[in-house]
Order: sequence, then C-alpha cells, then structure tokens
Amino acid sequence: MCSFVGKGGWFNLPVFYLCAMYRMICLMVLLICFQSAGAQKDSADVKLNILTLNLGYGAEWPGGDLAQRFGQSLSFHSGMEWVHKSKYSFGLDFSYFFGDKIKEDVFAPYRNENGLVQGINGVAADLFIRERGAYVGIQASSILFPTAKHSGFELSLGAGMLYHKLHFVDDSRSVFLAEKPYSAGLDRLTRGFALRQELAYQLHSEKKALHFHLGFYVTEAFTTQVRKFNFDTGLPASESTRNDLLYGVRLVWMLPLYKASTVPVIKYF
Repeated sequence: MCSFVGKGGWFNLPVFYLCAMYRMICLMVLLICFQSAGAQKDSADVKLNILTLNLGYGAEWPGGDLAQRFGQSLSFHSGMEWVHKSKYSFGLDFSYFFGDKIKEDVFAPYRNENGLVQGINGVAADLFIRERGAYVGIQASSILFPTAKHSGFELSLGAGMLYHKLHFVDDSRSVFLAEKPYSAGLDRLTRGFALRQELAYQLHSEKKALHFHLGFYVTEAFTTQVRKFNFDTGLPASESTRNDLLYGVRLVWMLPLYKASTVPVIKYF
C-alpha cells in the first residue's frame, strides 16, 4: 500500500507519482492487449461518430519560469470531444493542477527566527502554501499511426488560457495576510495565452465499452502577473512576459454521450 498523506494533511507527491505512473502503464498495456485480441471481431467497414465526456488525472512537471516557483504537481482533466468517423477529432480541454512543492516563500519577511508565522492571537499559525492553476482551451487531433479502426497514436494541437497562483491554507485563520482581500498582495496570480501539444495513444472500441486516452503533453504559456504590487517585497510586480512550461502525462477515460455507427448496406441482385 502507498501512503499519500504527508505534512499538513497533503499528498506525499513523489510516492503518489510512482504509484500512479505504474498503474497507468499497467492499465495501458492491458487495454491495448484487450483491444488487439478483439480487433479482428470488429468490422473494418464500420464507421463511428462519438461525442464523449472526458475525465482523467495525471502528473505534471514545470519548466521555464514556472520551475522557479513550483515543483511537481498533480492534475485533474475534463472536457468534451467529438470523434469523427474519419481520423480527426475536435474538442474542449480543461486541466486543473495543484501541488505543495513551493519554491517561492512569500511569507519569508514575516517569519520569526524559528521559521514560523505568528498569528494575530500571538500563537504560531498552521500556515501552508499550495499551488493552484488551470488550463482551458480548444484542441484538434489526428491519428497518425492507426493500430485498429478509430484507434492509434494521435497528435493533438491546442490553444487556450493558463493561470496559476499561490494558495494559502491557514487552519487557525489568524494570519490576515493569508485571507482575502489581503492575500491578493502575495498570491502571485499570473495568467496568459497558452499552446498545448500532445502525443497520445487513443482507443475507441466499436463493440466494447473501451474509450480511453493516455498521453504525454507539453504546455507553453506566455503569462504576466495580474497583481500590480507585491506586499512581501514592497515593490511593484514585474510586467515582463513569463515563459511558463508544463510537461505532463495523463490517463483520460472517455465516456460516450452520443454514439452513432454507420454500416454499409449490402444489396443482393
């Protein structure tokens, strides 16, 4: 068994990543084998149109300017996708990422010699800094190397908006800088235009309830800080454009909301 509860009641992220990645790889191998074993039973002439609701989870690693603020994180994924009877698909993509690997301590000026932040009641506060962020966009995909009808390795290109910020957890609720509206001076809220590319294996079975997506993606975001002033430095926020990168893997289950297949009509003369 893997224990995911760490300091502050949060995940032990490195252990969780290893367990999650192991399960994702095993599940992918089993599903591909299952699909391959039954592929000969599916009619090659059947064409499928599917509208899916996508739900999944994954892990992400930062790069560029984002790596100076955050470490590894987890992510939830959702969206909708129209899988055309050809090799193309189009959809909406939403990702929410979160973590506790913080490299930028905005409360450093307010900590005492023991590294603690004192609350308004005179007692050291149970204060934790977390990562929060999200990506929302549109995407188009094409199967480049088919392994079966409607399945194979696909390339996806997307564009949208990404934001990230620091989130403060104060169980004692005694640090006023961690509460709204004062937290806006420390949360480093940042957002901007983003591009996403993904290489994935996607499976759509015509006769089985198997619709999943396992992929590796890269997100490049061109962001700027929304807040105009940082309380911890006493200086205006930088107005320069950041280059925030995210590298991630995700396993997405695709739930069919609408499914239509077309089978050629055989005429006898």
